[in-house]
Amino acid sequence: MSFGATTDHFNIADTNWHLLTSGKSPVSSAANAQDSTGDNLCETVFDTAFTYSATYAPCGTGDSSGNVEWPTLYLGNDTASAILRTGYSVATSNTARPVLTVNGETAFGTSNATYTLAPPTISIGKVASAMGFVPDTATVTRVTGSTWGITGQTTYVQDSQGQRCQSDVYGARVEASGELVSCTATATAIADTTNGYAVTGPVGNAETNTGYGTGSVAVYKNITADT
Repeated sequence: MSFGATTDHFNIADTNWHLLTSGKSPVSSAANAQDSTGDNLCETVFDTAFTYSATYAPCGTGDSSGNVEWPTLYLGNDTASAILRTGYSVATSNTARPVLTVNGETAFGTSNATYTLAPPTISIGKVASAMGFVPDTATVTRVTGSTWGITGQTTYVQDSQGQRCQSDVYGARVEASGELVSCTATATAIADTTNGYAVTGPVGNAETNTGYGTGSVAVYKNITADT
């Protein structure tokens, strides 16, 4: 292999988005028969496939408002690379630019569903952004880090030899979280109900005798397949 990240499994990298990491890992199942003492007599490996992942970061100034210009993101068949896209996520931080991660696996057949949803509008800069939740203004809560991601479940049809011949994605769901802090009160936030998010539970809080109190929030949104 040459130096650097050079294999873009999802064909996203361009002059705006730069490939940071790229991975391809084999997956398989195995069946065996054991004798009367429990030793393996024979073994067959079947249902072989690959999982794929890649991370990207944006350069430049973004759109006219200084926000990230997202590439086309979706769950479903990537026909150009024979990959079934199963998830993508965004992480923001107060110390780094946003990072985009895309995941997938070997596609078999053609998935009967596609889910298309762009991540929230966020700054392209070194900013921890609220995605799917709204920090409380009364407590002057600030965001120090956040994640937003969409994942789908996968189902398969196997042939007479146990090898996948069809894969489909379904049940897509968005989950997001945020790390919070406040200098003067208990850090808290609420779900962005305007955009269809709901909290998965109460906001968590932590305190220490050497720092300021922090909080954590988690939200979700169920989505439907494209029509």
